[in-house]
Amino acid sequence: MRRYDQTAQQWVLPQQHYLDIDTRIELMRTALLNTRTQVLVKALPVADFLNQAIADKIVAFINGPDGPNQLYIELNQIPALQVLVPMANFYHANGIKLVLSQIGTNRHFTKINASLYYFDGIKFTVAAQPDQMKASKEIKFWGTLAASRQLGFSVDGVTDQRLFAWLRQQSFTNFLQGDYFGQAQLPLLAE
Repeated sequence: MRRYDQTAQQWVLPQQHYLDIDTRIELMRTALLNTRTQVLVKALPVADFLNQAIADKIVAFINGPDGPNQLYIELNQIPALQVLVPMANFYHANGIKLVLSQIGTNRHFTKINASLYYFDGIKFTVAAQPDQMKASKEIKFWGTLAASRQLGFSVDGVTDQRLFAWLRQQSFTNFLQGDYFGQAQLPLLAE
């Protein structure tokens, strides 16, 4: 999670790659104070997703007075079904939605099919220089699957106007994400 360095007036990557849940919650709380957006998407490692103590802290945060209106937890790996189900049920019971990211050619449908019932959305990342025929097939496949299961479907990796225009012509996408839509900035400090 990047932080804004007031002195240098720029976003910087943290020196450490893993932040404990208390630090991440504090950063989310600060982000909510500085924006009108009250919806957060938080990527979690599978180990944190499955940790009940961490899950309890996340639920306390979103149910607190300074929590978001909606929280999406994004996973880029799927835990075994027998441990996914109880935790997915816990998060859902507390109003948290789950998104599976990094779907596409690195995900074999048969391996994740049963798990998809426990997610609220899926996210496909398109390459910066996509093979449009292959990407179009992938978007159609995953988009059709998402629509049939009433899952949200987003495409990440939009970097320029050309890619944005092409993706808008594709069916099935609910959301588009990427640097094309703007670099990170503090909304209250933006011009």
